[in-house]
Amino acid sequence: MICVRFASDLRQMEYYLEFASKKLEERLVEWPAESQKKIFKLIAKNSKMPKQELSKNIGIGTTAVDENISSLKKKGLLKRIGHAKGGHWKVIIKKNLKK
Repeated sequence: MICVRFASDLRQMEYYLEFASKKLEERLVEWPAESQKKIFKLIAKNSKMPKQELSKNIGIGTTAVDENISSLKKKGLLKRIGHAKGGHWKVIIKKNLKK
């Protein structure tokens, strides 16, 4: 009897964790993080700004810049045009981005 109750509680907890993580993902997609907002604004001003300069301006490491840019690309807010060295960023403005 105790095992059945424990299994039921475990399934319920797994369901809750899955639900909570989906809700968190939805909020992260809707609300870019502060670092992402700063990167977006800097790239909008200078589409050829290197990640080292982004890193200095924002105060985060270059790896964190890469992760934030990757997230912005997944959200459809940034697109890379051309090669890594000679290319530039295209800023995509979404009018219906939720706050």
